[in-house]
Amino acid sequence: MTITAEGIEFTSGDIFTIVVDYIDKPQINHKSQKVCLESTISLSATPAGGSWSGKGVTGSTFNASLAGLGEHTITYTLNNMSENIIFTVENEIEPSVSLTSNIPESDEWDAIIIEAQSVTGGEDPLFQFALDDPDFEYPLDVFSSNNILRLAGYQLEEGNHTIYVRMKTSLPCATKEIATNQININKTPTGIIVSPFDKEINLTGLDNDKDYIINIFTTNGKLIFSNNCSAGQNKIDVAHLNTGIYLLQISEKESRKKVAVIQLVKHQ
Repeated sequence: MTITAEGIEFTSGDIFTIVVDYIDKPQINHKSQKVCLESTISLSATPAGGSWSGKGVTGSTFNASLAGLGEHTITYTLNNMSENIIFTVENEIEPSVSLTSNIPESDEWDAIIIEAQSVTGGEDPLFQFALDDPDFEYPLDVFSSNNILRLAGYQLEEGNHTIYVRMKTSLPCATKEIATNQININKTPTGIIVSPFDKEINLTGLDNDKDYIINIFTTNGKLIFSNNCSAGQNKIDVAHLNTGIYLLQISEKESRKKVAVIQLVKHQ
């Protein structure tokens, strides 16, 4: 067998290397969205170096007033490949924000990630979150570009909770400055009950056939007590602890699986 490539002839037994250049498909760093008639948007895409086209496009800038009202397809082309987005130009836009969670239910050690996304909020909206506080009297943060809220299951009490978000739009033609949304998270019960204590902790709800490890932490995360809890044992001597608030962590000894984290109050 003979193979010829650009004038070079190969025959059976020859060894040669074929190098294939991989070219990334271009991706536009914007999403299809509604924009105000007076908006000017600087366009960007990855990889850089391509060309932009579409009504209202000059160089790498989209000018909505030049494009006019209605839908406009904007195209980015690089290496004979292209990607499109659609800008819908309007006189007035009602801002809106979406809210999603990685899990609908949480136990003690679940990581909860709440993500807010601007549906119609402009290029640089600001976000603020609140927990079970629809009036944002005690928000969890200040308005910022951070659109992700991270919580741990043990931070929530058992039962249903509502996460609220407020988005401050950057749209100059918005019908209102603030858009809101909410999502529900259910904290599932552990089934483990800890009675109020002064000298010992009474545990109810553990599997009598399993051994456990009991760790007690201060509220700033310092481990101050660790003890094995044998199968069937439901009392832990903690007379040496000072009066105060602690976190009790219960883990299965064999699997090391964390079962619960419970807030404790040591009485005088």
